[in-house]
Amino acid sequence: VADYLENVGFHKWSRAYFPGNRYDVLTSNIAEVINAMFNEAREFPIIALFNDIRKKLSEKFHERRMAYAKLKTTFVPSAETKIMANKNLRNKLLVHQIDEDTFSVTADSGITMVHLRSKICSCREFNLDKIPRQHAMVAPHYTNLEMNMAR
Repeated sequence: VADYLENVGFHKWSRAYFPGNRYDVLTSNIAEVINAMFNEAREFPIIALFNDIRKKLSEKFHERRMAYAKLKTTFVPSAETKIMANKNLRNKLLVHQIDEDTFSVTADSGITMVHLRSKICSCREFNLDKIPRQHAMVAPHYTNLEMNMAR
């Protein structure tokens, strides 16, 4: 198994080596999801099948667009929950400013370096999913900066 995974390339299966952003989203196998959505429609003639696919996808996109239009927050609900939890924990951290945009943040889990300008931290979790952890949120708070860490 290890040889296979190495030959496939780490960027295909490891978030740490993926060149883009995955935003902490884990999904089911897309083929299984599509199969389940169109289980009944697979028996239709081809034109009816395509019409059903168009209709169901349009409905799904419309549902999501309407749900997110009602949100009063910048982030999707799952990310907002994580951000608020991290925001509440940030008061328990010890912060030392090293230079204009670099901070050393000490928590129970250890010391993390936070770089505000480049929006990275040594834990690499924020670098991967773009959801700021408590140590990434305490640095702008420490300097009274308002910063959208997700951009």
